[in-house]
Amino acid sequence: MPFKKTLTILAILFSINSNAQVVVKTNLLHPVFAGGVSFALEKQTGRKSSTSLYLSYGNKNNFLIDLYNKYEFYNATIEERFYVSKKKKDTYGCFFAPYFKFMHREYLRLDVDRFYPAGSYDVHLDGYSLGLGLTIGYQLTAYKNWLVDFMGGLGTSMYLNSNTGNDYPGYIDMRLGLSVGYNFQPRSN
Repeated sequence: MPFKKTLTILAILFSINSNAQVVVKTNLLHPVFAGGVSFALEKQTGRKSSTSLYLSYGNKNNFLIDLYNKYEFYNATIEERFYVSKKKKDTYGCFFAPYFKFMHREYLRLDVDRFYPAGSYDVHLDGYSLGLGLTIGYQLTAYKNWLVDFMGGLGTSMYLNSNTGNDYPGYIDMRLGLSVGYNFQPRSN
């Protein structure tokens, strides 16, 4: 039951300072590209900053152009967003956010380079990783307390323990999001 414990801890952490903005979001691109679900909780931590916790799961087979035979993952990402809007106190507009990610992923690709004269081989990655990166984006109010969030990020992740059969110590981590969310505390004027 670690998922229930995690949600309980998050609820306690995000309930402190109830006057701050609290936003719940989901990434609309996630089901399309990752075949799973995502959930984000963002809480204002300063005049123009917020902490965001993002949880997601994905499971996709033979995606788009048959890049892999199996891809399954779950991750937890925490980021501190710094908004650069001109208003004195607002967590809307342009932002940049350093992030930290914990991830488990399993990736299977069979018959890589099957048309290469030397023959084909299989790639199987299965392991836990930690990553760091930077996200930039823009968050805006769509209607009343509803908002839209656009973001993209780039970082690097390293495997902690992996059962790969290959020499892959890490990978480039890319993030892309188009999220919709609801702000439970009206934004400041």
